[in-house]
Amino acid sequence: MTTSTIAFDDIASDAFIELFTSGSTGQPKQIAKPLISLDQEANMLATHFADRLLGCRFVASVMPQHLYGLTFRIFLPMALGLPLHAAMLWYSEQLAALSHTYRYAFVSSPAFLKRLDLHLTPPPVEMILSAGGMLPWQDVEKTSTWLNIWPDEIYGSTETGILAWRYRQQDNIPWFTFSDVHLSQESEGVRVFSPLIPAEGLVLDDMLQFNENGQFHLIGRRGRVVKIEEKRISLVEIEQRLLALDGIMDVAAIPLIRNGRQAIGVVVVPNKEARQIWQCSGGKTLELSWRKALLPWLEPVAVPRYWRIIDEIPVNNMNKRVYAQLQELFHDTP
Repeated sequence: MTTSTIAFDDIASDAFIELFTSGSTGQPKQIAKPLISLDQEANMLATHFADRLLGCRFVASVMPQHLYGLTFRIFLPMALGLPLHAAMLWYSEQLAALSHTYRYAFVSSPAFLKRLDLHLTPPPVEMILSAGGMLPWQDVEKTSTWLNIWPDEIYGSTETGILAWRYRQQDNIPWFTFSDVHLSQESEGVRVFSPLIPAEGLVLDDMLQFNENGQFHLIGRRGRVVKIEEKRISLVEIEQRLLALDGIMDVAAIPLIRNGRQAIGVVVVPNKEARQIWQCSGGKTLELSWRKALLPWLEPVAVPRYWRIIDEIPVNNMNKRVYAQLQELFHDTP
């Protein structure tokens, strides 16, 4: 059998790929990513993770239409010369069914890791990568229990590319920037400088809290501050105060406009006991109790006026909250 070499045309130096953001807060935003920056990003990751990925095969539960999936599922294994599986993993059963002949790097997301079935036989996964949204600590622990390895979490965005990573064996571990990525706190927010973006840098939508070593924690989104009756109201603070109350497992705060007036609505995921109280009292008793508990901490206009109870906060396939869908829960509010 004879083989022949196929010659491909050189790729233009200004070639780019059009990608879209996840669209969790509205319509997805179109971003043009130069191919040269995608190649550079893959090389940065290859340098950082090469030793740990040696001999692995890449499998993934994320689509390559978003930057995270494209970079980690396609470009990174190509940069390292490692095999990759074309088939998507949709369920824990597919992950558990992987051959034990090989070792795997699993490119995943918080949404998938949250649903892991610990009753299945774990596959030989050498490395787990997670990005696209916050990975709750209980899901980090669950993943480690099943696969006997802690996930590597990646922080970045479609606009900026990769920014930082962390490997949590306890909850409060900060983020570490990748080599050649620099962050600067400015009056308008945190500006990132990276070889993957224009020289003037980009201001992040996220708010960061730095420690003395330059590592950081994510503390919320800049855009999640609203103005009501001349008061600046932090939706993140409202959520944090509510999460500290008995009976609340998860919550999302939403700015609303009713009859020309602004107000705050909240979507609450209660625990079993709180749900029973809510159902027995029509909701008012528990709502008044929670509102009263918030008053010492929040401006009166920041105390939620509209309340909804659901089983789970809706997220997209990257585990980002779908705020447009949350808004729809209040459409029947007079």
